[in-house]
Amino acid sequence: MTFISFHCLEARDQLRKWREVNERRSEEIVDLWISCLGANAAKLGDESPYYNRCGCVLSFKIFFMITVIFIHLEWMILEQVAVASLDTHNITIGEDLIMELKERFPKSDRVRLVQKENIMVNEEFILILNALIK
Repeated sequence: MTFISFHCLEARDQLRKWREVNERRSEEIVDLWISCLGANAAKLGDESPYYNRCGCVLSFKIFFMITVIFIHLEWMILEQVAVASLDTHNITIGEDLIMELKERFPKSDRVRLVQKENIMVNEEFILILNALIK
């Protein structure tokens, strides 16, 4: 079983709270990603222990349901950070996460929407550069 630090668990919970109330705190989201969540991205879905806090073995059915929930959580976080990184013009982070989401969900309308947002951000960036050059 893999563990991530308490700070990262708090960061993950904070992202969930912001998602639940539809707060788009892009700068804070990207900061949390850079400070700890990005380095632990592969572990975000691994917080579904076969043992509960008192050390009792969970039934396989409950373990499977918990695992599915946490794996879904990992992808929700990646999407949330991808959008936030585009908002804050952290193009590299955004494009990396979009590529990862696209590989995992190649036919997802949600991923296509984030890809479109990425294209729009890149087009805006090019227009601004062209205006500065003139």
